Amino acid sequence: MPEIEVGALKGPDGRLELVTLLVGSGLAPSRGEARRLIEQGGVRLREERVTDPQAIVSECRAGRDLSLRRRP
Repeated sequence: MPEIEVGALKGPDGRLELVTLLVGSGLAPSRGEARRLIEQGGVRLREERVTDPQAIVSECRAGRDLSLRRRP
């Protein structure tokens, strides 16, 4: 599981957008694709489906909290 430094992904207000996290971690190739994945229910944060593309991540542990589910 790749690890990333999330501090560099935070905005000037110190908040971390889920869209930014997906792109910064390489799970989505673009912000548009990240938003689409979220809106379609393909992203889970701590086993809860996230459908709000403007969601803010307060805490995320490597390999445990964030998952991406794509259809074949």
